[in-house]
Amino acid sequence: MAILKKLLSRRISRSKAMRDRRLAPSPAGLPSESPTSNTVSRIIILLFSVIAVWGACAVNIFYRSHRSVTPDYVLGQRVHTDVYAETDFNYEDVTETTIKRQQEENTVLDIYRLDEAANEVSRQYFSELFDLLDLSITASKPQHELPDGTSEIVASAFLSLDQHQKNSLSTSLMSADKRNFLTQHLGKILLEGVIAEDEFRQTETSRNIWILDEHRRKTKSAFKNLHTPESVASHLAEAIVTRFRYVDAAGIQGVSRKLFVNLIIPNLTFERSLTEKERQAASDSIPPVKKWISEGTLFLPKGTLIAAKDLMKLEAHDRSYQTNIGSSEYYQKAVTMLILTLLTIAAGALFIYQQHPTIFANKFHIILVALTVVLNILLARALEGIMEYSFNTPRMLIYPLLPLALSSVFLTLLLGKNIGLSIGIFSSLLIALADTTPDIHIFVLGMFSSCAGVVAIRSARTRTQTFRGAIAIALTVLVVEIVVLALKSTPWPNYFYVLAVAIGNGLIVLILANLLLPVTEYLFGITTDISLLELSDLNQPLLKRLQMEAPGTYHHTLMVATISEHAVEAIGGNALLARVATYFHDIGKLSNPTYFTENSFGIDRHEDLSPRMSSLIILNHVKEGLAMATKHKLRKPIRDVIASHHGTSLVYYFYQRAKGVKSETDNDRIAEEDFRYPGPLPVSKEASIISLADSCEAASRSLQKPTPQKINTLVSEIFRNRILDGQLNDSELSMSEIHTVEDTIIKTLTTMLHGRIAYPKLDDNESQSDKPADGAQIDGQEKADPDGSNGSEGSDVQQSEDISATA
Repeated sequence: MAILKKLLSRRISRSKAMRDRRLAPSPAGLPSESPTSNTVSRIIILLFSVIAVWGACAVNIFYRSHRSVTPDYVLGQRVHTDVYAETDFNYEDVTETTIKRQQEENTVLDIYRLDEAANEVSRQYFSELFDLLDLSITASKPQHELPDGTSEIVASAFLSLDQHQKNSLSTSLMSADKRNFLTQHLGKILLEGVIAEDEFRQTETSRNIWILDEHRRKTKSAFKNLHTPESVASHLAEAIVTRFRYVDAAGIQGVSRKLFVNLIIPNLTFERSLTEKERQAASDSIPPVKKWISEGTLFLPKGTLIAAKDLMKLEAHDRSYQTNIGSSEYYQKAVTMLILTLLTIAAGALFIYQQHPTIFANKFHIILVALTVVLNILLARALEGIMEYSFNTPRMLIYPLLPLALSSVFLTLLLGKNIGLSIGIFSSLLIALADTTPDIHIFVLGMFSSCAGVVAIRSARTRTQTFRGAIAIALTVLVVEIVVLALKSTPWPNYFYVLAVAIGNGLIVLILANLLLPVTEYLFGITTDISLLELSDLNQPLLKRLQMEAPGTYHHTLMVATISEHAVEAIGGNALLARVATYFHDIGKLSNPTYFTENSFGIDRHEDLSPRMSSLIILNHVKEGLAMATKHKLRKPIRDVIASHHGTSLVYYFYQRAKGVKSETDNDRIAEEDFRYPGPLPVSKEASIISLADSCEAASRSLQKPTPQKINTLVSEIFRNRILDGQLNDSELSMSEIHTVEDTIIKTLTTMLHGRIAYPKLDDNESQSDKPADGAQIDGQEKADPDGSNGSEGSDVQQSEDISATA
């Protein structure tokens, strides 16, 4: 009993000393931040975070105030409930307006331009023809020789006649009176308009047209009264025969028609642009046809198949409602929703505090959660606004595109699945409520997609694995939207749209999360499993150095990593963090590797050093490890393990040597604090377990022929001494978890240090091939095992043995 009281008093005094050390001024001369000031700063940050989230909700509410108040339908969808007018409104009857405007357009006549230049060409051709007829009568040149300057068309037409036809025509048109009559009659017909034969046949002849002359004067004419080159030739031939009564009237008329048809040039050109301009002006002169619907009128009965005119009714009703709504009513709704969102934020913060208190213990985590929620709210609203106002997309086809699961996926990767799921559902609720007309559709979609995304990536350790979340989110969005569209009898083409949008939603969420992840890790000092897995590569420069320069420490590191991983996994901690942090916990020994027992190769480097100098070398490996970790930019959790894996434990071996040397030389007091590690004490569960596993693995090397009983006794003694020494005072481990860790370490060490059967020695007549390949020299090996109790790790065992002996 006296010994136990002595042990307890030592523990109390040591705890007071360590507490005084933690409360001492910082190295820079500034006082450390007190718990009270730290709490105040967290409360202030929490209040600002609440205001930021509430502000994002307020932006959403006021920016979305002009949303539709009628059910959201798409073309071809069947109305699932009666729709009544909530206010008087009128809408444009597009069908009737189109009919009236078309009728007005039809009253505008086609405009043709009369080309005087074409008339002049036709007259010139006839003049040339008369000259050729005169030449034919005189016959002073061969028939195939024509005067210079004769048009190709006239020449070709004239040469197509035989000599008899030429002579007959020359005789019939010999006199000047006949030629003048023909020329005058031609001029009258040309003024009436001549159009090409093909165009005349393809155009409706029953309508009227405008003929625009060279002075831009319009003359109305029936299209059927227009001439073609064929009809003009017939008129001219008939007029000659009728006027001058030839003996061979039929022959002359046939020859004339055949010749004249080639000399008539169409002089009417359709002015398409001018006609369309006048028709557009006529159409624009007809105002839209408006239909009036009174408040309370049923304007879309249930079962109606949505057509274009029905969509126009819905849009007109919304515009009228937003225009006529009273400002007091609108602000009353907005204020109500602001109050509701504030209460929701407060309730959500209280829930998260109760379920995840560690979030509120870290002010940077508070800021991170608030910024994530704000980003999710504003991003969802921005996408909704772009699709609604820029592309005129119906709201129910916009929702599948909104990245509602972004906050849950992002925070799951950063802070774990529990906080990710809670924040995901919470942000979905805020997005749904942040409107004057809340929509449960958004909340249901956000809740299910958040749950699916969290479940899919909860154990993701690589960036590739995170894209399982994209598939889960896409499938969830697709299923939810199919159910919603089916309930609203939406046309089938919209299902294919939702499929494409759902896939895009999942990809958007995961791409954004992966892009933001490295930046957030750096800014907020968070280490994710993805980053840890990248550090777990044993080809890291520091680990390669450890393999080459300190192989004993490297082997010890691997053993401790296995022990720590199993122990952390047993209590539900981050086993990957424990393994990776253990890889780097002793990198400080690289500064003087041979001064540690496991790397000494049987040479005692401390033999010629004073105990105090030896202890400084041993203690310094923590400081050197932190310097290396900072240089290589290792994550904060790993640096914390490096700093705290020995806590403030005593380097017992050199402390006892110092006391022995002092008793022989001088009477100076040997301070125990000079032989203790600077700390701090381990706080996290992973750091605490690594500290315990480190001591247990190092101490187990001193066991000769280890048995389960020896290992059990050794580990129990180390745990007991660590507790009595106050090394777990700041630890997050509970007593039940400490017992679980102790049992797990015992089981792991027992498995790792299992004995092997002693094979009998070979007789002289036995072949060398019968010699066992492994384990034959187990007894000899065990006897040759070095004593691992010397050095830093073995100090705990020496202290343990001393306390045990005293007890």
